[in-house]
Amino acid sequence: MSSKPLPPSRTAPQFVIRFPDEGMRDRIAEAAKKNGRSMNAEIVSRLEESLDLDEIDLAERMEALEQTVEKQTNLLWEALQKTQAKKKG
Repeated sequence: MSSKPLPPSRTAPQFVIRFPDEGMRDRIAEAAKKNGRSMNAEIVSRLEESLDLDEIDLAERMEALEQTVEKQTNLLWEALQKTQAKKKG
């Protein structure tokens, strides 16, 4: 009788984390739901993002931040224009 190989989720290294309060757990759960991920995937994604930022120098961080601000500004501008167009129409 041969046993099935375990899925990667069962063989990957595990780490138990203690949250400082229920509020943080709830925030992670909300973010995971919003992003269509499990809580574990959300935590891993955010850790990877944080560690990746550690590898980027300050100038690159500033450039990335400026791009993010520009994108968000454009999105807000588009939303404002749509709202104004609806009010006029």
